[in-house]
Amino acid sequence: MTWDLSVRNASVRFGTTVALDGVDLAIKAGESVALVGPSGSGKTTLLRLLGAVLSPTAGSVRIDGTDVAQRSPRDLRALRSRIGTVPQDLRLVPELRVYQNVAAGRVGRRSFLGLTRDLLFPAQATLTEIHTLLDRVGIEEKLYHRVDQLSGGQRQRVAVARALYQEPELLLADEPVSSVDPARARDALELLCKVAAEHHLTFVTSLHHIDLAREFFPRLVGVRRGRIEFDVRSEDVDEGAIERLYSLEADELLEEGATR
Repeated sequence: MTWDLSVRNASVRFGTTVALDGVDLAIKAGESVALVGPSGSGKTTLLRLLGAVLSPTAGSVRIDGTDVAQRSPRDLRALRSRIGTVPQDLRLVPELRVYQNVAAGRVGRRSFLGLTRDLLFPAQATLTEIHTLLDRVGIEEKLYHRVDQLSGGQRQRVAVARALYQEPELLLADEPVSSVDPARARDALELLCKVAAEHHLTFVTSLHHIDLAREFFPRLVGVRRGRIEFDVRSEDVDEGAIERLYSLEADELLEEGATR
């Protein structure tokens, strides 16, 4: 059973900086949702709350019906081990083989000895399982290749396979297409949405590309300055809402100018 998510009146502060301000968000099990908004709007912080790697300064986060703050450290580790994440920088180890990077996906569920064995002397069953996942993402022939020999698109697919190897209930992706060309961006999102649907996963991603978000996701959540500006079906988002989401206010224009 995949997980539902609930964020209630959640705020996150880093010193004097307010990253999220009174956010309410509910996501049903099996839903696919895109968080859209400008850089620095709070999308990544919200993803980190949903991934149980960050605690709110105020408010609550419930994953699979349980308040994350009420979980023991052991329960939190178990929870995180079932959350597949595709980070923006992918966080692959370039000098290692593809199968080793994928095997690292279960680091939270394996003992040190078990993980070492998977990385250095993998059992045939482990290799077969990883090969099956690589086949699903379209790079089964790269099982023994070093990651630094792969193209950018192939590396993304390794990161997706690694997330799937966790056998996740929840899949999170932080700007997964920010560094690839439009054709590869469409392929990457098509792949992520396909595997999420096949595995019946709850899937949440952050995106800058509003057109791609509309194309691939039935629900869009607009985030700006740490607040949710809209939460609607993709077909119901109007151009005025998009313009307001990405427009810069006077103080933001000053900040932009100061950094140039």
